[in-house]
Amino acid sequence: MSLGWNRGLQAHYDVAFAHFLTAELVFERANDTHWIANLARARAFLNLQRANTESARADVTRAIELSRLNGNRNGLAGGYMYLGEIDRHAQDYASARSHYLAAYDLYRQNPANRWIAECNLALCEIGAGNITAADRVLQRLVASSQYQRKLFAPFQLALAYSDAHHGDWETYDNRFKEVLMEVKRLKHMEYDIAWLFDRLGDLSERADHRERARQAYTAALTIWEGLGRKAEANLTRFAIARLNS
Repeated sequence: MSLGWNRGLQAHYDVAFAHFLTAELVFERANDTHWIANLARARAFLNLQRANTESARADVTRAIELSRLNGNRNGLAGGYMYLGEIDRHAQDYASARSHYLAAYDLYRQNPANRWIAECNLALCEIGAGNITAADRVLQRLVASSQYQRKLFAPFQLALAYSDAHHGDWETYDNRFKEVLMEVKRLKHMEYDIAWLFDRLGDLSERADHRERARQAYTAALTIWEGLGRKAEANLTRFAIARLNS
């Protein structure tokens, strides 16, 4: 299963889902509903990256049902977290926020994963334009520094968004450079990372920092193309063309 997850993060989806299928057969034979639920959540994540929203929702629904039957609080929280992801990608920020808060509450005894729920909540607030609320969440996360590597790129890009919003471009530049190097090193292709690069491009462009905007949009485009997300890639290409006009 971990092989499939790692390959999926690099957008090698055929290989990833083949590994998932092998793992699922093993878990089904063993009637291991705990790992079947974990696998369903992993599959949901990759389906969501590819914009297969209905498949992702079906996987999450199954994971939640199994976790509830197993009395698995962490698994149930993970299910709500992915429901939040689905709604956030659809720009239904109110619904996403409620799911993230439910996950946060269920993760009471699991601070590392609770941290991820908060980070996703910060992205939700950025998407909704609630920058003050996003800042409050991000500052709480900064105080929990032991978990920052667990979700490095999205967290640092969210902080970079806050830096840019408040006009701290020097700190922004340092964060941006570090994240870009990390993303290239790991070859991660993830919706949230591309989405945040696009948001940084928008913010930089509005501030008339054209080169910063171009760098952010270019980073986003690489990931959108890797994910096969043609609609998002076309919008980002249009943004780059606008800068070059």
